[in-house]
Amino acid sequence: MSWFTGRADGVFTARAPGLTLLAAAVRVAPLPGVTLAVLVGLAALLPTALAVFSGKLVAALAGARADGQLGGQTLRIVVVISLIFLMQQVLSSVSLLMAEYLGRRVNRDVRARVIDALAAPATTTRLENAEVRGLVHDINGGLGAATALEALTGFVSVAVLRLGSLAGVLLLVPYRWWTVPLVIGPYLVAMTMTARVYQIGLQASEGNPASGRRARYLQELAATSVAAKDIRIFGLTDWLRAAQYREWLNGVLQARRERSGVVGVSLLSGGLVFVSQLLLLLLICRDLRSGALSAGNFTALVVVIIGLASALGVSSDLVSISVGAAKIRAVRRLEGVLAQASEPASGPGLAPVPALEHSVVFEDVWFTYPQARAPVLRGLSFTMTAGRPAALVGVNGAGKSTVIKLLTGLYRPQQGRILIDGVDLTDVDPAAWQRRCAMLSQTWIRWGLSIRDNVLWGAPDREPDPDALAAAARAAHLDQIAERLPQGWDTPLSREFGGVDLSGGQWQRVGLARALYARSQGARLLVMDEPTSALDVQGEADINDSLLQATAGQTVLLVSHRFAGVRHAAQIMVLADGRLAEHGDHESLMRAGGLYARMFQTQAERYAEESPTVGN
Repeated sequence: MSWFTGRADGVFTARAPGLTLLAAAVRVAPLPGVTLAVLVGLAALLPTALAVFSGKLVAALAGARADGQLGGQTLRIVVVISLIFLMQQVLSSVSLLMAEYLGRRVNRDVRARVIDALAAPATTTRLENAEVRGLVHDINGGLGAATALEALTGFVSVAVLRLGSLAGVLLLVPYRWWTVPLVIGPYLVAMTMTARVYQIGLQASEGNPASGRRARYLQELAATSVAAKDIRIFGLTDWLRAAQYREWLNGVLQARRERSGVVGVSLLSGGLVFVSQLLLLLLICRDLRSGALSAGNFTALVVVIIGLASALGVSSDLVSISVGAAKIRAVRRLEGVLAQASEPASGPGLAPVPALEHSVVFEDVWFTYPQARAPVLRGLSFTMTAGRPAALVGVNGAGKSTVIKLLTGLYRPQQGRILIDGVDLTDVDPAAWQRRCAMLSQTWIRWGLSIRDNVLWGAPDREPDPDALAAAARAAHLDQIAERLPQGWDTPLSREFGGVDLSGGQWQRVGLARALYARSQGARLLVMDEPTSALDVQGEADINDSLLQATAGQTVLLVSHRFAGVRHAAQIMVLADGRLAEHGDHESLMRAGGLYARMFQTQAERYAEESPTVGN
């Protein structure tokens, strides 16, 4: 039975979330984790000790009334009770401080494990899996806002209360042993069901995970600068609000349908607890009246029964515990799913990483994206000569970007081979090969760091090379942009961090400089996917001239829809329907009058229409 959502992925299926949290704490800090468990155990025993000495105090007071004076035993009992109260305060404070310390350690461990898990697979196929995205969403707050810190501190409070109540039941054994199952059975059922009803009520207000992700996505759109433009221009506020509410409501209704009957079971279990405690109270009252039970023992048992009733209370700690444990289990699940996609980092079966001194060969390569009906590459074969620039062109959807991902080891072909200097890429450590590649993709990342770090991250494992940085910036025409920034090369590229935002074309120059810097630091293959797509015609021409000089004699693969840069490549490959339709240099392809010539002519005519000076 699930404590939270009943999902089949196992995230919420654990019956003991507190133990999950405690195990995570012991994992990151063994001694403090074990110490916390001991402190909780000691604190849980104190209510039972208090019940015992409360009974002794009542008995002592009854004897003192008969004698007419308070004896030394009574005073000693009062001192012991005072010490118990003091120990409760001390152990509670120390336990909470220890829980906060361990919670921060677990939070750091969770963040590190998520980053390591996401970075572990050499290929990116599994990262695009819906389950992986869902797990990451859950860990990042989709399950709830509680972190390990709130969960562990809540665990201390709840564990002391409930374990203390259970420990008090031991006092029933010398009284009448058969009353123990009479009390414990309904209590355990009611405790579990009460927690479930509280947690399910919270989930019903948030919706199920899938609908919750969609609802949160729609809500967060309004906070993004990119979406904010369309929302205002097209008047999407009402639609966005309605769509977000619809997704939220669907999740709520589904959660309530799936949890129908739980409230009834909870009320029934609560009724059983009431009946069992009522019977026990009547029993001890009868024994007290008949003289079979002393006043002191009667007092101790009443304190135990009241403690059991108070332990059934609910609080937000229950949700924090469940959510915190669920996130830890989600991390484990994420690690397990991504470990299945991880490639061996080293081993005797792996070939040395080729130096790319001769050629790149695609040999009958087929590839189909997950859940796609048709393959995007259909027996693609071509050969690139090392040390010469090559270009890849074709209409949208021809498979150009897929070729880049396969060539850089981000995907693996389902059929065929990719050979680097005659070595099959499947026989090479993919992470080591990727260190030999420098790439500017269409969707370049925009790090909110200084412009200097944005470029230097092309080779983060190497000492910064100021000369190489300057050369890469000049080739990408980034040097003049950096000089105009408020803090020069130290300016953060994000207004969120007190810096500036760049235009799309300026960001593309940053990405291009990063790729060129990586090439200067040891990368053997430079891949550029639409390197000038965000630039104007003059900027494109300037960049193309600089790239010709900066990449002379290097192995470069250029993918572009713009033929101004493509025409200078020594080898041009034309893709169509996932196959190689044509190949050759610009002159030979133009003479052939095929697909390349038609695309080139169409683009040239468009440029002629846009520029009145063309042809003059």
